Amino acid sequence: MRKPRKLAPVLDHILKRMLKTPPVNPILVASTILLLSAVGVASNEMRPNQHQKSSAEETKSAHRQESEPTAPLSEYQSTQSALLKAIRAIYGQREAAAKETHIEYEPFSAPSNVIEILLLLVGCGYTFFAWKQWSAIREQARIARVTLTANRGALNAARRAAEAATKSADVAERQLRHAERAWIAFEVTELNGTRQIFNRIQKLQPTLREPESSPTVEIVQLRIHYRFNNCGRTPARLINGSVQLICADPFTLPVPPNYPLSEVQESLLPPGNSAVNSLIVQLFPPRFEGFVKNQESLIIFGFIRYRDVIGEGAESTHETRFRMECRFPGYINAPGGDISFAEPLYFFFSGPESYNRYT
Repeated sequence: MRKPRKLAPVLDHILKRMLKTPPVNPILVASTILLLSAVGVASNEMRPNQHQKSSAEETKSAHRQESEPTAPLSEYQSTQSALLKAIRAIYGQREAAAKETHIEYEPFSAPSNVIEILLLLVGCGYTFFAWKQWSAIREQARIARVTLTANRGALNAARRAAEAATKSADVAERQLRHAERAWIAFEVTELNGTRQIFNRIQKLQPTLREPESSPTVEIVQLRIHYRFNNCGRTPARLINGSVQLICADPFTLPVPPNYPLSEVQESLLPPGNSAVNSLIVQLFPPRFEGFVKNQESLIIFGFIRYRDVIGEGAESTHETRFRMECRFPGYINAPGGDISFAEPLYFFFSGPESYNRYT
């Protein structure tokens, strides 16, 4: 019976070639293993047929086959299985080494590539979301700036309106205070003694000067009645004041005026009422001559300080200053020797602002 041929040399040769060559296709390796298996099976099937055809040939070659070394079939199959496992292990090592050396060796559908693609898509999506969020934040910032500008404008307008309202309220309060507060006005009501002026003029005509040989000096005495009127709508409390009556050149009075100590007693003056008083002035010959010749004038001046019931502190304290002047209007010699004034005697306000002021 013919023994199987030795396959060890062939397998060793194939193994050495695979170790020397680069990684091969696993399909090619599997095809080679199947081919070798088929060859082994075919050789086993052909052996009985060969024994039947030529027994003589087997007898002749028996001596030659007994001299060749033989191996059992089980050893052959175990060797074939070990060889297949070794080939698979070698291919696995080569594939792992190729993956470590060549990154691009991994196919597109590899799990690592799929994970990287998913991470890339997630990063792109997050970037797009962040861009949209940044755009929304920028739009909100723009709207906030516009709103802030509008609010600032509205605030400025409200501030101006509030200031205008405050000014209007202050003006209204001031007008109400001025309309309702006490106002003190000065008025000359009567001048007594004008008859003495006529008699003296008639006696001193035509020079209107006292004779030097006159043993006596005649003095003309005039009385002036005046009053303080409360023209306001609330009571006034008179604090202090001063009133003077002189005959002097109006251009020689000091500016600002010099007022003496208070001559008015503190009292309450209701609205619509008056505080009445009078003063006397004596015209000596030089003064009388200056008055008649319009070199001097009768001047009454002074001030009155009072407090109203509206307001507090300095706002409730007011002052009225006045100065009135009376000039000689001239005289007329009437028939029968009588003398009369060309115009009635009267007082009028005169002088600078420091003498005439209302607060």
